[in-house]
Amino acid sequence: GPWNRAVALNVAARAATATHLCAIDADTLFAHPGVLADLVAAIREDPTSLWLAECWDVRQREGVFRVGPPHGRQGMGGCAVLARGCLTDLRGWDEAYTHWGAEDADLAARVLRLGRAVRWWDSATATPLVWTWRNEGGPDPTATPDGAAAVAVNQARFRTSATLPVARNPKAWGGQP
Repeated sequence: GPWNRAVALNVAARAATATHLCAIDADTLFAHPGVLADLVAAIREDPTSLWLAECWDVRQREGVFRVGPPHGRQGMGGCAVLARGCLTDLRGWDEAYTHWGAEDADLAARVLRLGRAVRWWDSATATPLVWTWRNEGGPDPTATPDGAAAVAVNQARFRTSATLPVARNPKAWGGQP
């Protein structure tokens, strides 16, 4: 089947043993060593919220890397941390979303429907995360018919997601019942 980020995240979450889970995209990096300690401190302050961290874009032009501007507070921003129990109550990221797009916003909306908060973490030390553009100068992944169709289906599902149950993946999630 098509690539499915939600399935990958759910498989990892089900295999993990920590009380809190951190999902960070493969093209997103912690910008400095203090970021993780800052994020852990925020989680200890409010362990039931979904914590999101804003990314700064890093682009390469003519062999030179440049940082900025911030990617913006949308989706997950690049990093999401939540309690294992919360993710279990939601039955993970919704695996009906394929390819990419909207699974993060859907998860945040369902966290709110559970009565929990979604908070943006503000690093006390410096730029928290950097997002490296993997397609800079390359093909647009939505330019393929399959990619464009998947994004359209995901967006349509997200627009109606408030009518769906809060807990998703009724038969199995992360490869397990």
